[in-house]
Amino acid sequence: MRTRKTCRIEPTAQCVLQTGTTTYRAYLGYFNPLQFRSIQVGPRNRFGGTADRGQPTEFGEGEQESVFSVDFTAGQTLDWTLDGQTLRIASDLERCGGDVLTQVPGLNHVAGFATDFLTVEDGVVVDSAATLLSGNDLQTGSGARLGSVWATDDVILGLNTVVSGSAVAGDDVVRIGATVTGPVVENAFVPSQSLNWNMTFAAHSPNVTVFAGQNVVLAPGSYGELSVQLGGKVRLSTGIYMLEELEVARTGELIIDETAGPVRIYVRDSISHDGTTRSATAAAIRPTIGYFGILNASIRGAFTGTIIAPRGSINLGLLGTTPQFVGAFFGKNLTVRRGAKLNAFP
Repeated sequence: MRTRKTCRIEPTAQCVLQTGTTTYRAYLGYFNPLQFRSIQVGPRNRFGGTADRGQPTEFGEGEQESVFSVDFTAGQTLDWTLDGQTLRIASDLERCGGDVLTQVPGLNHVAGFATDFLTVEDGVVVDSAATLLSGNDLQTGSGARLGSVWATDDVILGLNTVVSGSAVAGDDVVRIGATVTGPVVENAFVPSQSLNWNMTFAAHSPNVTVFAGQNVVLAPGSYGELSVQLGGKVRLSTGIYMLEELEVARTGELIIDETAGPVRIYVRDSISHDGTTRSATAAAIRPTIGYFGILNASIRGAFTGTIIAPRGSINLGLLGTTPQFVGAFFGKNLTVRRGAKLNAFP
């Protein structure tokens, strides 16, 4: 926790995300040791060069993270001067884990997002407090039970689907025998979200195979394929894992130990998750998987955490099963398969 060293507002940087080969985005906030204050863009609240880069002009009390973001390029340095203190922003700041991409302005508890198409199949159950958001169309099958649904274009709700929250569309909300108990808003403003994210992987990393009956503790680092076979268990602890491929077979387990901090898993080429991801302790877990391939990420077994697939599609569930997914699932396309259950993080 920060201690009060001065009465001035301190600009802060949470992290920097690499959005392209030579482009970056910094997520910025502030610490205000006093009560609400207002500082308009000017000599006491400005960036060098272009004074106004979307920074706040009203400042609540305490520490506020990821209030806004600024884009810049490799080799470029930005300076934000706020209340007499200057923050230097460059690509050498702490890197983001990717979960910042799940923070959608104006919406809370977004459990599923697709930049293109979001599809919910028959009988899917989504937590009533959760929101599904599509950058194009959002379409459901029959008999789904959903919280709130938002789409930049159309929301299309199938027969006997029930939406307990709101249905909001940039174009039309089409109800084919469906029920919406909350507000129905058409031709609305729908928040946009970018999943631009880039990652560089090491070459020629060793493969790791966990066979049936094995219980392997794997240290953070770079690996080729991590394959957890039927009945195998692998324990991942606080840190970053760089993988070429991730495979967790049915009855295989990813055991996550976040006692000392978050677990981040970055996968280059492919993901197949038929087993289970669970906590190593009684504590809740929130691992983040960043998937940078273009093939479908098949998540058929129960999973808790965040999965972000900037260029790939995410498929949750498997026909004939009722797995439960908890967290945030953001991809180019998102399909929640028949019978699956999806909850947002509490």
